[in-house]
Amino acid sequence: MNTMIKECNIANYSIYFKNGYLFSYYEYYGYNYQDDMKKWLRIRLFNDGGQNASPS
Repeated sequence: MNTMIKECNIANYSIYFKNGYLFSYYEYYGYNYQDDMKKWLRIRLFNDGGQNASPS
């Protein structure tokens, strides 16, 4: 997971659940957000068969 996050130019990624809501936080330090998010999706689809990835 850490390698995937670094490859997509993301730092300080965290997910937490509070009061019935799921929150996530990350810092992006790349230059092409759209391409990096597509890369993240492709990596997730490859690694878990798409079970936890959404194309939207």
